[in-house]
Amino acid sequence: TSFKDFYNDWSLRLKDKPILFAEFGFGAGGEDVKTGNRQGLHLHSALWTAPFVGYASTAMYWWWDSYVHPLNLWPEFSKLNRFFEGEDLATFAPVKVSTSVRNFPVHALGAPDHALLWIHDRQYSANAMQGAYDKLVREGQTPQSDWIYMPAPITDLTVTFDTLQDGPYTVKWYSPISGEWLEETSLTVTGGTGTLAVPEFQGELAAKIVQP
Repeated sequence: TSFKDFYNDWSLRLKDKPILFAEFGFGAGGEDVKTGNRQGLHLHSALWTAPFVGYASTAMYWWWDSYVHPLNLWPEFSKLNRFFEGEDLATFAPVKVSTSVRNFPVHALGAPDHALLWIHDRQYSANAMQGAYDKLVREGQTPQSDWIYMPAPITDLTVTFDTLQDGPYTVKWYSPISGEWLEETSLTVTGGTGTLAVPEFQGELAAKIVQP
């Protein structure tokens, strides 16, 4: 069961109520600094997934005292906050988009003249990272504590919207991983449809799509 499945179920039973996802973590048995997931990938994914599928806040990570705080993973919260700064999530709703790569995980929040986009490579996950970590160990290359996992680059991806009103848009790209604003590109919506070319990226990419 996914974050989205839970939200869809709860929203049917809790009409017009803000829904929060609390007590979330990588495992029920505890999480601490000895984990191979020192870069906080599961925490990062949970923070971004929750608001993009409809929750009223980020997922609330349970192991803050033994994991988040000792590894100083608090910047993961500020990276998300920087992206959403100035936005009112109550004015958005999850919208469907189509992609040039079938079933590629792209999440969007939309209003008629504004959209927020989060593109998440499935290989940028705690499970994929653990698999890469274990492979290095088996090969006798046990990673150091500062090892950072990153999947292969994603190229030639496009995202098509059919929920935005016609007109020109400015696309402000953002890195959820570094917390930095990147380049700006443009999108034109005509006849209710607009196709956005996604710059090459690794792991994740986000964007604000606004009318100039």
